[in-house]
Amino acid sequence: MSRPPFAQLGVWRQALRLAKAVYRATWRFPAEEKSGLTATLRRTAAGIGAKIADAAGRDDRAALTKALEDGRGSLREIVSYLTLAERLRFTNRFRTHRLRLKITRLDRRLRSLHDELVESEESAMEQPSGVKPRIKLRRAA
Repeated sequence: MSRPPFAQLGVWRQALRLAKAVYRATWRFPAEEKSGLTATLRRTAAGIGAKIADAAGRDDRAALTKALEDGRGSLREIVSYLTLAERLRFTNRFRTHRLRLKITRLDRRLRSLHDELVESEESAMEQPSGVKPRIKLRRAA
């Protein structure tokens, strides 16, 4: 079985790596937080890759642009939840430092791809009617 097209997107794979890291980081959270902060952090992190996969699978630039915007918003939510977890002493800055680095790197890639899509759409609007430039999404090896 061949891989789906979205699996070739580096940002999707990077989002999955972040979700895995969030799952691992929340294993140490208190048991009573299983349906609270733990579940919220995990769901938010897992949702980034899922939204990218859904939008990329539709072959719709607007949907993918929106998914990338939403993904960046989810990253900000994760940072906020991690800050709360630190303040509640479920974790500490040393443990979340790597997560924050992954978040920063993924945010840059999401922003870059988003900007690339927006620019290509703007240039498409400047083309004669019916002529749309093709965009080649950067795919990681």
